[in-house]
Amino acid sequence: MGTPMNAPRVTILEAGFCVAHRNVVFPGEPMVSMEFPALFALIEHPSFGPILYDTGYSFRFLEAT
Repeated sequence: MGTPMNAPRVTILEAGFCVAHRNVVFPGEPMVSMEFPALFALIEHPSFGPILYDTGYSFRFLEAT
């Protein structure tokens, strides 16, 4: 059997936010402003080193707001 590989460590981080109406995401809710955090992840891989992972906002969010 080989030596088990250490699992990568994942840290979720926030880099600000955007503001949109709550009812855009939650239909039927009041039309009040709500903050949506901009999240990204730092993956610390034991072999490949640090990897920054950021998918950005979905096209659906951008169309709706």
